[in-house]
Formats: sequence, C-alpha cells, structure tokens
Amino acid sequence: MDRTRSGWGMIAGLLAAAVAVGVGQLVAGVVAPDSSPVVAVGEASIDLTPPPVKDFAISAFGTNDKVVLVTGILAVLAVFAAIVGALAVRKLWYGLLGLAGFTAIGMAAALTRPTAGPAYALATLAGGAAAAIALTLLVRAAPPAARPVAQAPSATARPDQPPATGTAGSLARPGRDDRPVTSSEPQRRRFLITGTAVAGTAAVAYLGGRYLAEGTSVSQAQAALRIPAPADPAPPLPAGSDLRIPGLS
Repeated sequence: MDRTRSGWGMIAGLLAAAVAVGVGQLVAGVVAPDSSPVVAVGEASIDLTPPPVKDFAISAFGTNDKVVLVTGILAVLAVFAAIVGALAVRKLWYGLLGLAGFTAIGMAAALTRPTAGPAYALATLAGGAAAAIALTLLVRAAPPAARPVAQAPSATARPDQPPATGTAGSLARPGRDDRPVTSSEPQRRRFLITGTAVAGTAAVAYLGGRYLAEGTSVSQAQAALRIPAPADPAPPLPAGSDLRIPGLS
C-alpha cells in the first residue's frame, strides 16, 4: 500500500469521525443531551473507573477532570479513526466494519445511562450512518496509489530484446528510475473538495447540536424549578422605608 494513499485514508477516517461526533451531537440536542455519543461514553467511563483513579483525577485536575476525560476520549477516537481510514482505502468494508464497532460501543454506553430510553440510541445510530456515508465518499474520492514505472533497458541487455515498457505501454525513457507516477491534480482537488464539505457538515452539525443541547438544558431546569412558598411570610415594609443600600430602588 502506497504511503500517500494511507495518508489520504487517515484523513478520511478523521473526517468521518468528526461527522459522527457532529451529527450525534445534533440529534442528541433534539432527543436528549445526555444521549450524545461522547457524553454517554464519558459518563460510562466514569462509572467503570475505580474509585482510587477517580480520586486521583479530581485531586490532579480539580473541576477540569471531566474536560480532561472528554479530551482523552476524543484523542483515542482520533487514533482509531485514523487506523480505520487507513484500512478503508485498502478495502472499504474494513473501514465500515470499524465504524460498526464504534457505533456499537456508543449505543451500549448511551442505553446504559440511568435515565436512558430507546430514543437514546438515535444519536449514535445517526452519527454512525453519517460517518459511513462520509467515509465512503472520501475513500472513493481519494487519489489512487502511485504506480511504478519500469526501468530503461540496461547496457547488458541483448540487442534482440524488446525495450521495456511502462504501465501504459509507452517506452521507458533512458536513464529514468522507478519513480512513482503521482496522482493527478484533479483527483487531489476532488478529495479536498469532498473533505471540505464533510468538515463543514461536521462543524455545523456540532455547533447546532450544542446550541440545542444548551437551550434544552436551560428549559428543563427552568421547568423543574419550583420555589416553595415561605412558611412564615415577613410583613410588608412600611411606606417610605429607606434601607440605605446604594442602587436599591
């Protein structure tokens, strides 16, 4: 496998993972913020972490312990996504099989939340489906592997031997080595255009999901807020009272 081809595959895997996170966040903003794949996996990881490790994380990172946890999850996701993309340019179904594994982990984490319902699986399913579509488009748009060109006939070759030909049947030029034929510029441009569209979709979906999730959380908190009536109401202040507090109307 050409290293350049594997590099294109790694980029494709990272972009597909970004789409999965973004679309999952968007659907979670509509269904339930806690059903987001990243949030669900993070909470499941906290539940499975031994208490001494939790105590160390709290003492070492303080209130930023969850931020560090999410960052670690995203880092691990990026590494595995790059591996999945590199495998996908060899055989597309390798990459799709890897995405199916990620989707299964996300669904298991989401459905085991204390408040989870069947709808909690929607965010992960939508993210996995979007990632599969993105990976397929990116792998098909990736430039093909470079093809080697045959060497020119050596000085010791017999005169009656026909000259060596390249992959396309053309005569090899004297003095040329086995330099690879690089992918054409239109193929690179196609991959870059597809990748830009995929990255933009991931960013818009993620930001939209965050906006919906924050709005939903605030609305739920406001709806659940109940201020109890005072057990012993204070008498009203007499007219003309002045508490002598600056700025008090």
